[in-house]
Amino acid sequence: MEASRKRAKLKLGNGYKPIGIAVRTVLATGLALILSLIIAEPFSISTNAIFSAPEKLDFRLSDLFAQMADRRPVRTLDDRIVIVDIGTKGREEIAEALWMLAECEPKAVGIDVNFAEQHEDDSLLLEALQRLSGAVVPVGVEANADGKTYSLYRFPFYHDMGLPLKYGVTSLPTQSDKGTVREYAVDFPLKKGKAPSFVTAIAEQADPDAAKRLRSHGADIGITEYHSRDYRVVPMEEIEENAGLIRGKIALVGSLNDIDDMHAAPVNSYIPGVMLHAHALSTVLDGTWFRRAPDYSDYAVAVLISLLLIGFAFSLNPRLRGITLRSIQVLLAFFAVWIGYGMYVDNHIIFDFTFTLLIIAFGLFAFDIWNGSEELGRLAWRKARRKLKIEN
Repeated sequence: MEASRKRAKLKLGNGYKPIGIAVRTVLATGLALILSLIIAEPFSISTNAIFSAPEKLDFRLSDLFAQMADRRPVRTLDDRIVIVDIGTKGREEIAEALWMLAECEPKAVGIDVNFAEQHEDDSLLLEALQRLSGAVVPVGVEANADGKTYSLYRFPFYHDMGLPLKYGVTSLPTQSDKGTVREYAVDFPLKKGKAPSFVTAIAEQADPDAAKRLRSHGADIGITEYHSRDYRVVPMEEIEENAGLIRGKIALVGSLNDIDDMHAAPVNSYIPGVMLHAHALSTVLDGTWFRRAPDYSDYAVAVLISLLLIGFAFSLNPRLRGITLRSIQVLLAFFAVWIGYGMYVDNHIIFDFTFTLLIIAFGLFAFDIWNGSEELGRLAWRKARRKLKIEN
């Protein structure tokens, strides 16, 4: 009698013994992992039904963290950088603006305009570029067949005229032409040597120590910090009136309304190329270096949470299970986002909790499927037993 009471005390939830709960927890967690992987798989039928190809291949939870941080009331004006907006002006007007810019004595200049073809009379433009000694101008790269190195191309027409200019690669490290720009390039490996990116080349001119720190990481890609930062914008026709704001600053020259130079970024789906360079340059000058947590850490956390959540679900009294589990589910999702956000903003660590959030969502779904399957199995077994008794 006493032994049977002890055995009864060990039964939890639906009457499962601890060993039964452990086995069911492991199996249900496996089911939750399978469900989450099916949903997370970019080429799955279910994902294709919801998202278009670029969206499903280009999702990052860190984008949400950047948007949350950017919506805070606190903002910083980076007065080290001034954007000179050329709008839709023609070459002659831009040449005059560059001439005037040279008079302002900026600390460094980045000209995000590629004059690919030579015009009949470019004398004013060439003279302005001569006066902007050390200015960084754009060049492009294309990948070589080896998949590891690049070749320079898309040179401006004046590249072989001996002007005192620096060249920086403006090609963006994205998964596709329309991909979200989260990163900036440090250097592009060539067959012989490396070509600095547009941002790195400007940093070398404005702050050699910052460029040195950047390269000390030994990586060719950095992650841009976009959130909570603003810049002064000077229309090019107002350069003379704002000479005091430009003197001793980094001047980035480009268009803020060129439809062909708009890109998606984590904080805005429509941002001009020159503004991308500004945010990346601020990140470099600040010495900010984001670190990515290993991919397996997300899976490890997901499995641990799934085991704990499903194990707790099996041990709960069925009467208390519904509201208790849903409350825990919401709290876990909140803490996953909160912790990930804090690591991103305060510690510059990118911890992608995407799979963890999927597990939180599908862990209880897997638990419900398991419970339903067991109940159906019991019903089928009872019917089979009754049928056997009738036949006998």
